[in-house]
Amino acid sequence: MLKYLTKISERLANLKSGMEKNADKWNQMPEDPSFVQSLIDEIKSKDKEIEKLRNTLSQKYSEARAISREKQELIYLLEKRAIGLHAENPEKLNEYGILKS
Repeated sequence: MLKYLTKISERLANLKSGMEKNADKWNQMPEDPSFVQSLIDEIKSKDKEIEKLRNTLSQKYSEARAISREKQELIYLLEKRAIGLHAENPEKLNEYGILKS
C-alpha cells in the first residue's frame, strides 16, 4: 500500500477502534464504526486498483523491452542490407540515417 494511504488507513482504523470502545459516546453521532470501515474499504479498494495498474504497467514494460530487442535485430539486418546495396556508393547511407565512418 502507498505510504500515505497506509497512514490514513491506520488513523481511520484507530479512530474506528476508539469509536467501538466508546460506543456510548458515539451513538448520537452521524458517524459510526461502519462508516469509518467504509472509508477504510474505499482506501483498500483504491490500493488494489493501483497495484493492478502497477502489475499491468510492469507487464507492458516487459513487452516493450521484448519488442525493442526484436526490432533491434531487424534494424541490424536492414542496415547491413543497405550497406551491402550501397557498397559502391557509401554516401547514400546518409539517406538511411547510417553514418559510415
